[in-house]
Amino acid sequence: MRIRRVRVQELRRVVDLYLNGYKDLGNYFYARRRDAVRYIKWLYRRDKDGFLVAIERRGGNADAGMESDGGGSRSDGDGAEDDHRVEMVGFIASDAFWLSESGRVGAIHEIVVSPERRNLGIGTSLMNAAIRRFKELGLKQVELWVGVTNPARRFYENLGFKAEFQSGIWVKMTKVI
Repeated sequence: MRIRRVRVQELRRVVDLYLNGYKDLGNYFYARRRDAVRYIKWLYRRDKDGFLVAIERRGGNADAGMESDGGGSRSDGDGAEDDHRVEMVGFIASDAFWLSESGRVGAIHEIVVSPERRNLGIGTSLMNAAIRRFKELGLKQVELWVGVTNPARRFYENLGFKAEFQSGIWVKMTKVI
């Protein structure tokens, strides 16, 4: 697996992954494609450097022919991939410029892993990459909002996020980094 910044021409694939990843979660996402496209474009414009994708080679051994980039993910060196040989299996939209009540914090607006590739460490690798960037930029806290009944809530708790308060169907979670 390799984690890298998303390319603008890949945003359509990100929308597909977003819609597929949330299809069973009810009220927690933009279900209409038009709304999802607007939302993904807004996320991209917020912090292009914080919009990361996880990619894997198709078929067989996902790491075949790829070398480690030192961050727990895999890299094929020059960053060029043949779209027919790789699959986008996850993304994270992180934002290093978010202003919260406590000041500037790192925000995780979205993290989605393909349903077929969940529980394999992809989400953890994406979160670690975003948090590493926040630390490099001198941020001290990360926050996110998650649906009250979203199963991802346990994932965030396992990463050290703490529920701060609830507003309607949403829970704000924070982590000091």
